[in-house]
Amino acid sequence: MSEIGKDVISILILEDDEVFARAVALIFEKQNYRVDIAGSGTQALELARHTVYQIIIADIQLPGELDGLETVEKIKNANPDERPIIIMVTGNADLNTPIRAIKIGVDDYVVKPVHLEYFLHTVQRQLRIRSIERQAREYVSRIEEQNKRLSFFFDVGRELTASLNLSEVLRIIVERTVQVLDAERCAILLGDESNEYLYIAAAKGIPAEMQQQVRIKKGALLSGWIFQKGTSLLIDDLAADTRFSQHSEPDLPTHAFIGVPLIFKNKTIGVINVSNKQNKPVFSQEELILLEGIADQSAVAIANARFYRQLQNVYLQIVTLLTSTIEMKDHYTKGHSERVMKYAVSIAQAMGLPYEQVETIRVACELHDLGKVGIHDRVLTKSGKLTEEEWIEMKSHPSKAADILRPLSFLSKEIILIEQHHERFDGTGYPFGFKGEEIPLGARIISVADSFDAMTSNRPYQPVRTTDEALQELERCAGRQFDPDVVQAFTVLIRGNPALVAVS
Repeated sequence: MSEIGKDVISILILEDDEVFARAVALIFEKQNYRVDIAGSGTQALELARHTVYQIIIADIQLPGELDGLETVEKIKNANPDERPIIIMVTGNADLNTPIRAIKIGVDDYVVKPVHLEYFLHTVQRQLRIRSIERQAREYVSRIEEQNKRLSFFFDVGRELTASLNLSEVLRIIVERTVQVLDAERCAILLGDESNEYLYIAAAKGIPAEMQQQVRIKKGALLSGWIFQKGTSLLIDDLAADTRFSQHSEPDLPTHAFIGVPLIFKNKTIGVINVSNKQNKPVFSQEELILLEGIADQSAVAIANARFYRQLQNVYLQIVTLLTSTIEMKDHYTKGHSERVMKYAVSIAQAMGLPYEQVETIRVACELHDLGKVGIHDRVLTKSGKLTEEEWIEMKSHPSKAADILRPLSFLSKEIILIEQHHERFDGTGYPFGFKGEEIPLGARIISVADSFDAMTSNRPYQPVRTTDEALQELERCAGRQFDPDVVQAFTVLIRGNPALVAVS
């Protein structure tokens, strides 16, 4: 039979001997091949313009300007993506002719006279060879795809194990998933503390404001359904799928879709979704398997990062408790860290700092006086002027705080701000004498917030100042003790919102 799957094989016979050509054609037609005959190169080129031939049997000697080899070469050049089986026929055993045939990629070479059945055997043999070649290419392609997949999993696994920061882990997962699946959108939804609702923890291709609004109950919509069932879904067109068209997330036109549960220790902790293939209409079964592999790795990495964050919170609670003991020793400073945090965070937000940097400042403020735990009580609570020796001890508290916190590597950014929040803009501060932009912006912000609260709070060594007096003092010292930009941002903020000033 001539069919491969459902496609009938087309043969072009290029032969000027009409009787011979018809005889050859009859053999193939009996086997259900589709056959066209051309008596010249020009006629063959015209036929090839309208039909794609899988097999060309061509006599080399032809009437007209083009011989068989030249005609075949032109047909191949006109359709470079096609690879027809080429069988050349000649009654002349000239040695130069086979060399020309090899150069243009002829598959077989037949010298007349020849038994007509030989053409059928030759074609069938070449078809078997092509089939074997195709299977070999497919096999090699599968091996290469598997190698690429293993390499991808190795690279992603290496990236994920290199970080215990949950935000970074989620970012890596989303970016690599979109990249490898060539998807328009990807979202990771995690269960909340009750594990009854999903929220978008990270996403690409979804507007930020929409990410913040999404909250999906277990079992509701598509992600909630996957979360509840713990089952993967591969859908070619969600809008046309009657099972789930009503489950799709609102305001997000979705066609091709894959959703996979994130499962850690037999518990579903979230869902990873990808949708809208970039260059193809649908996702394949192999891509579903790939996303399931990504989900397996991701679930472990997310669980580890969450556990690490819980440990961080425990450590923070412990060191914050230490800071509270300092304020308990000195009732004058009660609530100081909280007020400094409120002022500093407000300044950072007013100056347009990114969320991560604002959070670093917030934590640093909570812990900025931790080093005072190592200062003698008589120095901390002294109502009079400190002696030179006592002042040296008091000035050591930023470094003491840094030393206490240094083993907590996840606080590395906060430690820098804590250690330098008493540096001065003109370089006369402590402990390093840094000046200007050598001092991190976060430390410059904390310095302003810390000084403002000290001036507007009851202290044994100075009378309390009004808000206006404290702001005027900040402005007077801008450029010397304080960063002028930070002072300006803070004064504008306070004068525009006086209620921000806490009553101490």
